[in-house]
Amino acid sequence: MVVSCLYVLFEALSFVFCIHYLYNKKVKFNMLTISYIILEITWMQIVTYFQLDNNLSLLIYFLFIVYCGLQFGFKPKAIFVNGTLCVFFIGLTQATVILLFYYFSGVNNIGIIESVAVNGVTFIIVLKGMEKLKIGKIGKSLMSNDKITFLSLLAVTIGIIFFVAICRYDNGLNPLYYILVLVSLILIIVVAVDIGKHKLRAKEMEVELKLHKVYQDSYRGLIDDIRARQHEFDNHINTIYSQHFIYHTYEELVEAQRQYCKGIVDLNRHNKLLSTGNSIVLGFLYTQISKAEKLGIDVEHKISIGDFACNVPIYKIVELLGNLINNAIEALVQKENSNKLKIIIIENNYEIAIDISNEYKNIAYDDLQKFFRKGYSEKGENRGYGLYNVKKICDEYDITLETTLDDVENNRWVRFMLLINKPL
Repeated sequence: MVVSCLYVLFEALSFVFCIHYLYNKKVKFNMLTISYIILEITWMQIVTYFQLDNNLSLLIYFLFIVYCGLQFGFKPKAIFVNGTLCVFFIGLTQATVILLFYYFSGVNNIGIIESVAVNGVTFIIVLKGMEKLKIGKIGKSLMSNDKITFLSLLAVTIGIIFFVAICRYDNGLNPLYYILVLVSLILIIVVAVDIGKHKLRAKEMEVELKLHKVYQDSYRGLIDDIRARQHEFDNHINTIYSQHFIYHTYEELVEAQRQYCKGIVDLNRHNKLLSTGNSIVLGFLYTQISKAEKLGIDVEHKISIGDFACNVPIYKIVELLGNLINNAIEALVQKENSNKLKIIIIENNYEIAIDISNEYKNIAYDDLQKFFRKGYSEKGENRGYGLYNVKKICDEYDITLETTLDDVENNRWVRFMLLINKPL
C-alpha cells in the first residue's frame, strides 16, 4: 500500500509542478494543493482496494481540471490548453523513461516497484528541467489562435488517449508504438507553436503599425517645433550681444544674460529628445512629457536610445512607459508641494535601462510591494491596474523590475527601474 501511494504521490507532484510552470506561477503548497494530492492518492487507493473498474481512475483528470480552475481561475481555454500540455509533457517524460528502462533492462513489462521508480524519475525531470525550458511560452503561443489551438490540441488529446490505451491493453507492448505516437504528438506541438508564433508576430506588427501612425505625428511635431526655434538663433545671439548697451553695471549685465539664457534653455529643453532612436518611443515620450508639464510638473529627462532591438515588442514597452509615467503624474497631481518627475532611459549594446522616479510623501518601504497588487490604489475606487500590468508584463518577458525609496534633499522619492536584456 505504501508503495502504491508513492507511485500516485510522485505522479500527482509531477502534475502540480508542471501545471504551475505552464501558468508561469510558483508552486505553493497551500491547502488547495495539499488537498488535491491527498484526494488523488485516496481515490486511486479506493479503486485498487475495492478492485473497481480501471477506467474509474480517469476521474483524477476531472479532479485535476477542478484543481486548475480553483488555483488559476476557471478560464476554459487556458485550462484546456495548459491541462492538455501538462498531460502531454508528463506522458512524454514517463514514456521516455519507460523506453530507456526497456532498452537497458531488456524486460518487456514492469512491476509496481519499477513503476514507482519511473514516476520518481519523471518528477525529478519535471522539477529540475521544465521550469528552465520555459514551457509556459508554449501554452501562450498555442492560445494566440483559436482554430490552431483547438485542432492541434484535439489531435494531441486523441494521441494521448491512444497512447494510454496502448499502455493498458497491449500485452505485447511494442516500443515502436510508443515512438510513433510520441513523435507524431511532438510534431503536432512543434508545428502548432511555430504557427502560433507567426500569428503573434503578425499581431505585434499590426499594433506597432498603429503606434507608428499615432506617434509619428507627435515626433514630426517635435522636429518642426525645434527647427522653428533654431531659426531664431541669430535673433537670440544679437539680443545677448546688445544687452551691454542697456545695463550700466557688470553685475546687471551678467544677471540679465543669465536670465535670458535660462529662458532659451527652458524653451529648448526638448531638444534632447531629438536624437537617433525609435520614433514611436520618442513621439510617445514627447506627448507624455508635454502632458505632465501642462499639469505643472517639473520634468527632468535623459533619453539616449537606439532602435530598441530586444525581445519585448515596442507596443509593450510603450505600455510599460505609459503606466509608469501616468502613475507618477497622478501621484504628483494629488500631493501638495511635490512636482518633480525624472525620466531616464539609456540603451546600449547589451541592455535597455528605464528609470522613472518622482517625489512621494508619506510612504513606508514596506508599502512598496502593495503597488503591484491588482486593484490596489490610493487614488480612489476602480483603480490600481497600471502597476499591476507593469508587473505582469515584466513577468511575461523576464524584465528585471526594482522599486526603491530614495531620500534626496530631505524629500522622499519613489523609483521604478526596469532592466531589459538584449539578445546576444
